Amino acid sequence: MEEARAEWRMGDERGNNPALVQAIANYRAALLLAARTERPLEWARTQNNLGHALQTLGGRERGTARLEEAVVAFREALKEQTPEGVPLEWATTQNNLGIALWRLGSARAGR
Repeated sequence: MEEARAEWRMGDERGNNPALVQAIANYRAALLLAARTERPLEWARTQNNLGHALQTLGGRERGTARLEEAVVAFREALKEQTPEGVPLEWATTQNNLGIALWRLGSARAGR
């Protein structure tokens, strides 16, 4: 997870798209290690982080595939993050989902 976060930061702050691609791969690998049934909140955090990396990269690319994947990842995270259980994480993921949907709508409208 630390490696994925470092790759995401490098990709986000330095505009390094290959680092974002690597972060996405690392988050997907981490999802296999943090089984939803065994560690649901860790799994949800990883889904949120995956969505954030996909959203960042998707905002730089033509097309909407990565943004659509980000929306799916955020929605998956929200299956485990509830306002009653982890209100701050739930709110953060809701915000991330809203941004991803806004970017997706803008991309589809050609803006």
